[in-house]
Amino acid sequence: MVPQITVIIPAYNEKAKIHRDLDAWTRFLHDEHSAELIVVDDGSQDGTFAAVEKYVNSYHGNCSVRLCAYSKNRGKGYAVRYGVTQAKGEVVAFADAGLCVPAPQLNGGLEKLKQGYDYAIASRRHQETKVVCSQPLYRQLGSRAFSSVVR
Repeated sequence: MVPQITVIIPAYNEKAKIHRDLDAWTRFLHDEHSAELIVVDDGSQDGTFAAVEKYVNSYHGNCSVRLCAYSKNRGKGYAVRYGVTQAKGEVVAFADAGLCVPAPQLNGGLEKLKQGYDYAIASRRHQETKVVCSQPLYRQLGSRAFSSVVR
């Protein structure tokens, strides 16, 4: 059966906290969707691969959980693109590791797709966003500079 949705999590040196991401996403996807979860290990050096592999081997829920990896760190963009090539879902989404955006927020994007939109993008800068823990100043400034260049 083709899953309704694939969620890709690019991960680089996330060993200490990746289990929280996996728990949250598998719980959400198990309850809400026919889904698969793909973690793309972006050449981590801290044991992320082993931590995810252990989780995958012990997980017995409804959603499919897979680990994809390569040895050299190539960046988040490459990791997401690689995950997309491995995805089987009708809809493909990605979420950063660290649960900056809670898994249930995906429902808003899925709703937009059901309304006929071709894609949906979540943003911390949306007027209805409630940021609980702000990013460091250098990340905020970098984000604004990047957005200015894009526009």
